[in-house]
Amino acid sequence: NAPTFEEVLLRLVENGNLEGIDDHNKSEWIAARLVGFRKREGPFEYKSTGGRWRQVWYDGLPDGSTIARYSDITVQKEQEQAIRESEERYSLAILGTSDGIWERNFQTDLVHRSARFFEILGYGPDDLAPNTEDFYDLLPPEDAERCRAAFQTHLVTREPFDAERDYRIRCKSGDYIWIRINAQAEWDEDGNSIRMAGSINDISERKQAEID
Repeated sequence: NAPTFEEVLLRLVENGNLEGIDDHNKSEWIAARLVGFRKREGPFEYKSTGGRWRQVWYDGLPDGSTIARYSDITVQKEQEQAIRESEERYSLAILGTSDGIWERNFQTDLVHRSARFFEILGYGPDDLAPNTEDFYDLLPPEDAERCRAAFQTHLVTREPFDAERDYRIRCKSGDYIWIRINAQAEWDEDGNSIRMAGSINDISERKQAEID
């Protein structure tokens, strides 16, 4: 006969196949899983000692019985962890710089901008839509064209975004300042652009010194 769900759980625990489950908490863990099984709750997740993540769903059958469906979600968990680590690095970078940080997601085409970004230009978060067009509209036409071309070249050639990076931009006050843009894109295995992150830095004083 096929083992019951409780017997399957006991084998997992007794064989030491579950990370973080030992003699001190195995009874509580099994009891919680059995309750979920009987009530058809879910999903619940667990990590094996081999490092693989599993997700379990409970499905009711027409005869009133319940089955458990397992799926391997290791890749998803690794991606989530990578995102968390990226967000932590991003937060630290924002705290440690006087530059305005921005990030563009090519899948959603949305742009996130840090508080410092808006502070440099004098705008509030609601003054600019989370897209690239609102940003380009703040540049003189010739600067906007040059900026678009520089971004496109970087995306196509993957060469560093370091050519002609200085642009004039209109602040909320109506005055123009000089900014330097830094950027770095990220591509997937197929060569598609995933995201681009970068910064703007007010270099007006340096530009004025060059003129003087």
